[in-house]
Amino acid sequence: MTVITILITVFIFGLVITVHELGHFTAARLNDIKVEKFAIGMGPKIFKWGKGETEYSLRLLPFGGSCTMDGEDSQSESSRAFNKKSVPRKMIVIVAGAAMNILLGLVLNVVYCAMTSEITVPVYDEPHVNSPSYAAGLRPGDEIVNVNGMAIFTLDDLQYKLATAKTKKFSVTVKRGKEKIEFNGIEFASEQSVRYVRNDEKDMYAPFFTYEPETGAYLPEGLISDTSKRRRLYYFDEELGEYVRIAFNDKQAELTQSKIFENNSPIDFYVGTLPNNPGTVVSQAFKRTVTVGQIVWFSLIDLLRGEYGLNEMSGPVGITSVIGQAVTPEVSFKDNFMMVLNILIMITINLGIFNLLPVPALDGGRFVFLTVEGIRGKPIPPEKEGMVHLIGIGALLLLMVVITFNDIRQLFK
Repeated sequence: MTVITILITVFIFGLVITVHELGHFTAARLNDIKVEKFAIGMGPKIFKWGKGETEYSLRLLPFGGSCTMDGEDSQSESSRAFNKKSVPRKMIVIVAGAAMNILLGLVLNVVYCAMTSEITVPVYDEPHVNSPSYAAGLRPGDEIVNVNGMAIFTLDDLQYKLATAKTKKFSVTVKRGKEKIEFNGIEFASEQSVRYVRNDEKDMYAPFFTYEPETGAYLPEGLISDTSKRRRLYYFDEELGEYVRIAFNDKQAELTQSKIFENNSPIDFYVGTLPNNPGTVVSQAFKRTVTVGQIVWFSLIDLLRGEYGLNEMSGPVGITSVIGQAVTPEVSFKDNFMMVLNILIMITINLGIFNLLPVPALDGGRFVFLTVEGIRGKPIPPEKEGMVHLIGIGALLLLMVVITFNDIRQLFK
């Protein structure tokens, strides 16, 4: 974890939080609601400014923010108070923060797509030799639109579904021309795992490989004849009963601590591409935004089902670690920038969707109270609503402490 990765993380969270709070602030002003305080960050104030009705401040901890409105958590008699506005207007103000986060994700997706040389799409383009999916009926030009009940908008959707599924057989719906065709029991050939190995571990695998000093490659005899794949190295794993790809890469080994990773990315066919032009950039940006939202939603459902534990959740410390692994001097500035941009897109859309969950203290929880107010024709007493949100804040802070502790523990493993 370097100073640069810490600064990048602070910038990412600062931008996402600022955009979120500006959503609330702008919506409040447009609905003639008095904003008393606007803060970026939490904790003690670093400095403040503003001589009008609103106090602006930057606070010490760069995670979190607030947009405090008159009559938001209490009863005010002012005509510009939050509590004096109609339920629809209050709903707009509450959801505006999350909406701005998702809008930011869309704008950044436009930038990301515009920077790519070509746009990959979930179209079955060219099958590999002996491809099981081709044998089952998929053909070049088929647009994959659904896998096991999950809508497929982009290649990321397809990769996510195939990587997280607990089955090796899939129900696949494709669009072939104007016709939709459904296939059941489709299998995709895939690599089982990847092992990154440090230099000092190479001798352990010496019996399996022939070393070529001029290329620095370890070639498993009889397994690979294509010289273009010399760095796709394999050994036979007795436990799995098959060959496993192995890569000698000191940087990856250092970052991953030589762990074995499951890698179920499909390799039995190539996907299609689209030319990079304004039309494809905009349409793909919309699709990527929907994709991220869909993946976040399914991930939350899996979390509630117990599919993931605390070890799979990350807070600011964990995200800083991920950025440190993603940003490396070995690749170009453009590739590093696009990697950070992708992380920023995921975080801002994630924050937008998470804030809309019907959980006390979140915007979604406040929206639920406003819905009840609209049905009853009168608001729930502020002290009772405040108590519910206070409990929610306490629970969320406790969760953040646990996640942060786990992130720090992972750093020292």
